[in-house]
Formats: sequence, structure tokens, C-alpha cells
Amino acid sequence: MSEDALISRFFGSSNVIWTNGDDWKRQTAILRNAFNTIPVDVFVGLCKNLFEVIESTQTHSLSQPSPSDPLPLYSEKSPHADSSHTVDWSDLSQRLTLDAVGCSIMGYNYDSLRTASPFVTAYNRLMEDIAHPLYLMLPALERILPRKEANARMEKLSRELCELLNAKRKDPGQDIMTFMVNDPELTSKELQDNMTALFLAGHDTTTSVLATLVYYLARHPEIQSKAREEVTRVFASHGVSEPEDISVVTSQSLPYLTACVKETMRIQPPGTYITPRISPGVVLGGQYIPPGVLIVPNIYAIHHSSAIWRDPDVFRPERFTESPSTSASTTGATFGSANGVGSSGREPWLPFSSGPRVCPAHNFSQYELRIIAAMLLLRYEWRLPPGSSHADRLKNAFSSLGMLIPEHLDITFTRRADSVIGR
Repeated sequence: MSEDALISRFFGSSNVIWTNGDDWKRQTAILRNAFNTIPVDVFVGLCKNLFEVIESTQTHSLSQPSPSDPLPLYSEKSPHADSSHTVDWSDLSQRLTLDAVGCSIMGYNYDSLRTASPFVTAYNRLMEDIAHPLYLMLPALERILPRKEANARMEKLSRELCELLNAKRKDPGQDIMTFMVNDPELTSKELQDNMTALFLAGHDTTTSVLATLVYYLARHPEIQSKAREEVTRVFASHGVSEPEDISVVTSQSLPYLTACVKETMRIQPPGTYITPRISPGVVLGGQYIPPGVLIVPNIYAIHHSSAIWRDPDVFRPERFTESPSTSASTTGATFGSANGVGSSGREPWLPFSSGPRVCPAHNFSQYELRIIAAMLLLRYEWRLPPGSSHADRLKNAFSSLGMLIPEHLDITFTRRADSVIGR
């Protein structure tokens, strides 16, 4: 990617995404160790904040805020006694995941769930700047026609991250940033570039999956009920009666909910392609690709290939719980079986990439999604509100970066009469 591009200057090139060879191996090992601890208490605490926000929201669409109130504001105490609340779930998913990234990775609570965070506004504007189609296609324009406001936003966010890193050196915590700051093998440049990359990877991708998961469970109430029954049964068997009782072991014991999460990432991968790699000269699918050619695997196409998946456009979590012979495509799965890994050992399920380049935080991310989804299932039932623009199919916001994030997705949450978790 061109060094002129805004994304290159913001995210840098000295991180685990873009490095190769020994530098990549060293950084990957550090990151994998950093993500070994799952901060269950952080995710549980943020879910409690989320419940407050949902139940303090008036029952009307929030996806079209008025010009005088560009960001939805949520009060901590609600005057509304109704058990049903319609919220802009796209917005809340983003705010929830920002707080999760802040607390678990950076050790800093933006509290964007309950307040209109200036950081969220600045970050969203910068993402729009980065994704400008013309500047993506012609990055040299950044030198010819520099965007002063965009560069100012980028520099401001970079400064804020540097300030967080410096503060963490003086006041360490129990977070991933502290772990990395204390690692002598990371240079200052590598540390900053990796923290910026982790922010994007842990924020936008998780926002996409969480919003999409809730959407498909709203579209398929029978699947939602089945997932809720599993969570209720498993939590009862593990003696979970309060949110604080949830543990890593508990969240590991939810195969159907895990399948729902995996199917969500299959049918709508948060990123549609894997980081480009340059071919050393290789034969793929009978075609010779000469050395030096840029290869960009299309995750969305692989996840929707009828040569690999049976009924690829159908949301069916069972494909990840059935045996390979049942779930694989009848035409033969060229990447292996549709439940993850076939006899070839190659995976057709690629939201986190695969092989040595698999995302070092993939387990961490799935724990986060399972815990949040489990608490939502026990607290609420939800559906699409009447007249939803997503009734027939999920509509995503435009992204030149290949991100699939639902746009203006309203969801109606109804408090369950027998809910226990989150009281």
C-alpha cells in the first residue's frame, strides 16, 4: 500500500498485519501471549451498561437523529416503564465494542455507551476520510491536494494514542497495552503501530459481527430461542445466577451459540478480503501466478461458494455442529469440509484468515462475542421493528475498505419476564 495513503500513515507498517519474516514472527508471538487472558469481568460489566442504555431509550427509531442531536444520547435513569425498547443497534454495537477495546486492550474506559464520545465522532470521520474512493485509488493526491482537516484528525488521534501509551508506562494496569508496553522486544514504533491496528481490528470487525449476529437472530426467532435455551441450560448447570458468575469455562460450553457466531462470520465476514500478499510464483486452481503478482483472497466469495457450502446464502448455524459429511457441499468442498477443516487441512471459514497468519486475537474475539450474546439472550427477546428497511435482507454501510457493517439497523428489545442475568 502506498506510503502516501492516509491509512498507511495512520496505521503504520511496523505491525503484525504488514510485517514479514522474523519481525512478523516476533510480533505475533508477543500478541498471542498478550491475548491469552480473557477479561470476562470487563465484558460482563459493559453488558450491564448496555442494558441500562437499552432500557433508558424511548421506543422509537433512533437511526435518523435530528440535526440538533447528531449523536443519540442515553440517560442512565429511564422514566419509561415499558419492557420494549427500539434502539439503533448499529450505533450501540459500535459504542459497546469501542468501550470493550478501550477497557480490555488499552485499559481506558471511553464510556461511549452512556455519553456522546468526541473520540467516536473523530474516529468515524477519520474512517470516512481514509475510505474516500478517489484518494484510495490515487494516493498521490494526498501530496498534490492535501486534506488539511483529515490530516489534522489523524494527527490528533495518533497523539491521543501516544498519550495513552505514555500514561500506561507510568501507571500500568491489567490490560493488553500494559503487557505490550512492558515487552522489551517491541520498539516504540512497533508498539504504536500494533496498538493502532488492534484498535481497528478489535473495534470495526467486532461491531460488524455483533450487529449482524443480533440481526440474524431477530430474523430467525426459532434459532434465537434455541440459542437461549442452550445458554439457560448451561448457565444453570454451572451455577451461574449472577453476571459475576460467568467464566471462561462457562462460555466455552455453548456449542450452538458458538455455531451462531461462526455462521454469522461466514454469511457476512466483517472484512471481505485478507491482507494482500505478493506471490512468489505458485499454481492455484490449475492457474500459474507469476512471482510479484499481488494476491488478494476474497473471503466473501469463498464463504458464499456453492462448491464449498450447501445453501451458502442461508443462515444455518447447524452446519458448524453437524458432521462434515452432512454439512459439506454435495459437489465436494475444495477447501475441506464446511464445518471448518476438511481432510486437506485447509479451512474455508476465513474471517480471521488461516494458517500462520491467523489473527492472534481470534479466540479472544470469540469469547467476547459469546459472552455478550449470552447475556443478551438471557435478558431479552428481540425482533426487527415493523417497517424495517432490513426486513428482506441486511443492508450495509458503504465502505471502500471492504468492511461489512450494517447501516441504521433498528432492533426492538423486550425484557424477558423471567430474566435473571443482569438484574
